[in-house]
Formats: sequence, C-alpha cells, structure tokens
Amino acid sequence: MAEAPVLTTFLGDDECQLVIARLTQTRVLVVLEGRDIGQLGRAPFTELEKTLDASGPMELFFDLRRARSATMDVSGSWALWLRANAARLRHVAMLTSRPIIRMSANAVHSFSQLGEKLHLYSDAAAFDSALRSA
Repeated sequence: MAEAPVLTTFLGDDECQLVIARLTQTRVLVVLEGRDIGQLGRAPFTELEKTLDASGPMELFFDLRRARSATMDVSGSWALWLRANAARLRHVAMLTSRPIIRMSANAVHSFSQLGEKLHLYSDAAAFDSALRSA
C-alpha cells in the first residue's frame, strides 16, 4: 500500500496545473498538466525549496505525461534551478510523452549540467517502477 504524501501543493490556472507531492523526507513528485507559459512564475521553485532540507539529497520525479507544452523560458528556468541545486539533488527523473516535451526535457538535461543524475523516461511503466522503488 502506498504511503500518503507528507505534503502536497497545488498550483495553477485553467491552462496549467502543477502538483508537488512530498512523498517522503527525500522524495518529491512533481506532476505537470497542460501548457506552461510561465504563469506560475517562481512559485514551483519556492515550494520545492521548502522540501530541500538537511534530511539529505533529494530525489525529484517529474511526471510530464499530461504536459502539452512549455516555453523555452520555462525550460530555462527549470534548468537554472536544477543546476543551482545540484548538490542538494541525488537523482532527477523526468517522464515525457509528447515530442515537444521530450525536446524541452532534453534542453533542461543539457543546460542543468546534472549529467547522470538526471534520467529521461519515455516509458511510463519504467518511470512508475523507478518511482515506487526509489
């Protein structure tokens, strides 16, 4: 039986919904649905920074299977945030389903400079398995 999230935050509007669920002290799931054109501003980063604490390096899982698109500015902001917090991250996983989101995730991977810490998934079953076993 799955444990209930320690903390869940909902952000969004009619076009874009983001859920940040702290599953354990060191594991966070971020789910994006819709089209992210920057309307959430710094709110996702502010919420994620609350989860980065002294309990150890975090594992971040981004479920982007229902994301329709994200602007290059949004992708760039995520890449910069991930790079700035690299020492506080043990592992980052991103699940993509649409080619445009896969392209954005590849850009984030490249510009975040996380290297092998960041794993891109296109197979939902593999992502879900990694999330459960993390």
